[in-house]
Amino acid sequence: MLTRPSFPVEGEKTGPLPRHKTEQRRTTMPALKPMGVSGVPPKHVRAWTQQEDALLVGLYPSHTVPELTKHFQRTGPAIRSRIRLLLSQGVIHTKQPPLNTKELNTLIRNRHTKTIRELANELGRSTSTVGLNLRKRGYRFRKYGELHHRARYSDHLVEW
Repeated sequence: MLTRPSFPVEGEKTGPLPRHKTEQRRTTMPALKPMGVSGVPPKHVRAWTQQEDALLVGLYPSHTVPELTKHFQRTGPAIRSRIRLLLSQGVIHTKQPPLNTKELNTLIRNRHTKTIRELANELGRSTSTVGLNLRKRGYRFRKYGELHHRARYSDHLVEW
């Protein structure tokens, strides 16, 4: 299909181009009805009631988020968002206390010799808790030299 050049050509009529069929289709399309009821929120956006908050406070320490989704008939992100809000307000507390200074010192001291999994098992914490806490403080678990798991030669054999 040939297209017209953007510049005027000698001997050719210059006038408006014919309408595209899509433009004609748009003008003949019927108007859509408005969705939903004005002033009423959709069913998937429900406010939390005080009874649901009280029940969430009671069930949070002993249940996981997937279990709570079945109980409350809400999505996982909705439950997590409400838990974060209640945590920030001080209504509920975290399931495990944050790492204390002794645990942090243990992590910092052993980060080059042990893996994240070994340190997590030693402290009784999750691997994500161990990794995120040290990364947040600027420490890494990278192993160098003979501490690296694929090192072929000992450090004392390599001359600097």
